Amino acid sequence: MKKQPKLYKPEPVELNHAILHYGKETPYIGKETDFQKSSAAIVAYHGLTFAYHVPNESRRPGQAGNIERMMNKAQGVLSGVADWCIPYKTSYGHPGAYIELKAKCGDLTQGQINFLNAAFEQGYFCAVVWNLDSFEALLKNLYKKSKA
Repeated sequence: MKKQPKLYKPEPVELNHAILHYGKETPYIGKETDFQKSSAAIVAYHGLTFAYHVPNESRRPGQAGNIERMMNKAQGVLSGVADWCIPYKTSYGHPGAYIELKAKCGDLTQGQINFLNAAFEQGYFCAVVWNLDSFEALLKNLYKKSKA
């Protein structure tokens, strides 16, 4: 009987402490997809017309989901990209912002942690937001010259 080779499993990395959580004490209760739809309305209201949501998750179960993820990866889809990319210079001088939305019971994946840490190291504002009020307040703070 042959021994199975040990697969390399990288050590988990923690989220940079400078990347803040907003509203975690009162998380959005409901589906994360509903949270994302409502956040899109807030982004539109504030006139951030070039901001966009990054749909990089698969909703299909089982083998169909595995095939979809493989096809997406082959097309350049990157696992862990934050939900919102806001390519506008912030009031604090960041070239843009990446914001991950999390609803109640949501946890950051290792891919999301890696992405947010890397974007932060490149000078982007990065945050994890847990409810709509915190999302809107954050946009008002980051983009004081918009409708916010």
